[in-house]
Amino acid sequence: MQRFAVLTLVVIMAMGPTSVAAYSQADVDRMLAGDKNMQNADLSGITQINLTQRQYKNVDFSRADFRGSRMWGLVFDFAKMEGAKFDNGSFHNAHFHNVNLKGASLVNVDWSSVPAGGADFTGANLSGAKLTSAYLQTSKLIQANLSGADLSNSSLWRADLTGANLQGTVLANVEMEGAKIDQKWKNYIQGQSVRNLDKIEWIQRAPIKPQDLNRPAVDKKPRTPTVPLNR
Repeated sequence: MQRFAVLTLVVIMAMGPTSVAAYSQADVDRMLAGDKNMQNADLSGITQINLTQRQYKNVDFSRADFRGSRMWGLVFDFAKMEGAKFDNGSFHNAHFHNVNLKGASLVNVDWSSVPAGGADFTGANLSGAKLTSAYLQTSKLIQANLSGADLSNSSLWRADLTGANLQGTVLANVEMEGAKIDQKWKNYIQGQSVRNLDKIEWIQRAPIKPQDLNRPAVDKKPRTPTVPLNR
């Protein structure tokens, strides 16, 4: 019997943390109770069966961990999610209108059919993300990493992708009217069947010179003229 118990323990350890829910039940309880301050909360691996609510508007989820979670159709409009982690999670048809996602990690996340108009993804990592049929109108994807992401049939109407990495990004049938995109991606995008290609706002960014990186800031404060004192 003792040998069996030891063997069972070894098997559980070998299976690792992926075999059990990793989230903090205390954090889940606080969220369900309506706590608006969920900074640094551990919600990794949470599923629909753990939730009884659908509305989480205006909640501060800054730096929260949603990795591997499955939250379909939930509403996070106007939430703060700066620096949050969503890697390998599934948020099909969840709502992220006007959400702050600056610096968030969304590697290989499933955000298909997600309405996220006006969301701020500045500096976010969306490499390998599934964003098919997503609504990203007027969203900010400045300096975002979209390498290998699939945005097929999505809308980037008037979205700002200045400085974004589009290496290997799938853009088939994407609405591009008024989108801001670096000129260097023009040939790449022309090779894909995007909509309103002629209405893209191509941005020609001036290259950064090496000497500018170490140049000290110029003091623009007006200097007060020195007036000699009468002795």
